[in-house]
Amino acid sequence: MNTLLISEPLRKRIFQLMHQAGIYQERSQWLMAVAGKVSVKDLTLEQAQHVISELEKATNAEPAKMRRMGRKIIHLLCELGYVDAENKPDYARINAWVANSGDRNLKRKTLWQLNYEEMLQILNQAEAYHKKETNR
Repeated sequence: MNTLLISEPLRKRIFQLMHQAGIYQERSQWLMAVAGKVSVKDLTLEQAQHVISELEKATNAEPAKMRRMGRKIIHLLCELGYVDAENKPDYARINAWVANSGDRNLKRKTLWQLNYEEMLQILNQAEAYHKKETNR
């Protein structure tokens, strides 16, 4: 059994991947489920490699889904009039809507700065907004 603790660059890589995957406050619970440890500092080299592989799977699967979700948000808002004079998406207005989406986007990120979970919440809100406005 490998009992060597991981190096600082490896720890930083794990935190970077966690950030990309949108794992913030639930970090301890996620680590416990994947590696059986509560802290990244307690991981052995073998466990750290397993954690990194799991995080890479999570982050690599999401970009295509996120692009589709982003395009759907743009489409829904364009149907509601978020277009410029040439009938093309008005990205300034769309990003303003996304940034001001209440408690779904507390950091006021624009559309393409959102992580997967935030994008999913904004998409749900855009769908509800679209449904409400089209049923008027």
